[in-house]
Amino acid sequence: MKLLASQILEAKRTLGDLIRQHQDLKTQKNRIHDPITSRMPPEVVSSIFEFCLPPTPCDSDCFHTLSKGEPLKLGAVCRAWREIAWSTPRLWTVISVCISAPNLPARYDIARGWLVRSGGLPLTIHIFTSVPCNTDDLLTSQDTLHFIKLINQHSSRWHRLNLSVPFPLVSEFCGDSSSGSIIRTLQLHPKYTRGTPYGGQFSMGNVKPRPTNVSLSSHRLKAVNIEWNNVTQTTLRDLQVDECFELLRRAPKLRNCEFVDFSTCRTGQEQFPIPENIIVHHQLRSLSLDFPADSGAVSSICEKVSFPALLRLACTMEDEFFPVQSFVSFLKRSPCPLEKLFIMDTHFDNDGTVIDLLQVTPSLVRLDLLPHRSADYSPDRLFERLARTSIAKDDDIFLPKLRFFRYHVEENISWDLIPGIFGSLRELDNPRRRPLESVWIHLDRGADDEEPLRYIDKVTLPRLLSVLEAGLDLDVGYPTEELDLIVASMKFHSMIDDKGQPPSED
Repeated sequence: MKLLASQILEAKRTLGDLIRQHQDLKTQKNRIHDPITSRMPPEVVSSIFEFCLPPTPCDSDCFHTLSKGEPLKLGAVCRAWREIAWSTPRLWTVISVCISAPNLPARYDIARGWLVRSGGLPLTIHIFTSVPCNTDDLLTSQDTLHFIKLINQHSSRWHRLNLSVPFPLVSEFCGDSSSGSIIRTLQLHPKYTRGTPYGGQFSMGNVKPRPTNVSLSSHRLKAVNIEWNNVTQTTLRDLQVDECFELLRRAPKLRNCEFVDFSTCRTGQEQFPIPENIIVHHQLRSLSLDFPADSGAVSSICEKVSFPALLRLACTMEDEFFPVQSFVSFLKRSPCPLEKLFIMDTHFDNDGTVIDLLQVTPSLVRLDLLPHRSADYSPDRLFERLARTSIAKDDDIFLPKLRFFRYHVEENISWDLIPGIFGSLRELDNPRRRPLESVWIHLDRGADDEEPLRYIDKVTLPRLLSVLEAGLDLDVGYPTEELDLIVASMKFHSMIDDKGQPPSED
């Protein structure tokens, strides 16, 4: 027995030596195939590894491009790479996890090691669920709650937090209540599943985050316990107009604001009192009003606000009439240096209302008009007005600073009016000329491309070519098809062949 035990011990020692020799040979082989780590300091290799990862989302980005397993892939190449990757905290500051995945316990162990390797650096965290998922199962699952507890333990390092989970789960992400908060970006986009009530409270207890960027979907403003006075950028979806007003009151530093799917509130259902006086916000630079429930919701906001520093205004109406008079009153009340105006997917009462609106926006540099596909609107009066006022006159000044104009055509267009939008080409050096440099006329045939192309007539084409030859930016075509209508029309009228050359005279 003693002899046998001695032989076993010797065999173990021999096996251990062989394993070490085998590992050393593998290491030497890896060094031959990997000249990087043997020729560069670890700090340089670490920086190279960082460049291998997708960029961390900026405040305005979605979290769809988050790094998931890339650091683990680097560590799987060889031992040298793993040692460097595991000792580089910056590789581990972004974590994205689906908490409805069936293998969540295994992901817990990965996430715990991941967070440890991130050291004490600020974290970008994206927690989401698959669709569909059973909310009741998630709320009662110890695996889910255990994982959320792990995330909460690192709440003092939450820098960017995105929660795309059912409403009841939002309140579970409450932090550890014992440390401060460095949250700068907060995005709460709960997933609605059948039987799940709207709502959800976000609160970190005694800790009140002071983010600069906030994006909310279907959350009542009262249900988000943060300090708003530091917010500079926000996107809020599915609010009532009284909550929109309250945001403007609470966020004096707000510079970029987007209200989406907002609506007027029924009497008695207000979350906050409707202001009696005009709310003057001195910092707001950009405002987007997208997909309101109706024109009345837009008018309700326009009638109660003034933004003297506003530079950009966008409104997407989703097949509603554009409340021109409300906007005119708002712009007269706010003598702002508005430079960019985008009006999309809307109807106009008549062809002259657009001109009424533009009369009160003399500082415009860019104008984008995209009426709804079924809108009964002709741009002819606007085109004629631009042509007639291309040289400023004391008694008729219209958009004197305009440089870029885009118009999306759904109905027939008077092609002969397009060249005149730039004014006379002989007046390009006239100091009183409107500095218009770019005109984009875009068309759309719909998803099936069944409509025939709306070719430009042969008489107008030479005038358009003269505009291009003068060095101006004229883009006429179907952008979704990458089709240049000027070129296509020249081919249609046999002015050029398929190779873009004039036809031979033979």
